[in-house]
Amino acid sequence: MLDNEQLKELEEFASAYLTLNELEKIMGLPKGFLKQAISEQLPEGLAVERGRLKHKAKLRIGVFNLAFAGSGPAQAMADNFIKECEILEV
Repeated sequence: MLDNEQLKELEEFASAYLTLNELEKIMGLPKGFLKQAISEQLPEGLAVERGRLKHKAKLRIGVFNLAFAGSGPAQAMADNFIKECEILEV
């Protein structure tokens, strides 16, 4: 439904953690389209997931960098990230 340029734009907007409804309005997509696109692994759904995951990774990298520099709160958050990952991958 979207061309490559529009998919890149969707990915960028998704990285700001806008809701699916907000993304649909911005991109001119029918209501409910992105939820279906995600469940069916359509290019639009993958763009949303990719945008959100890339931003999440960048934020976590920042937290880990702060943790390595000695920030107590960041160390606690990093420890939670590690535990969450270990639990989810069992």
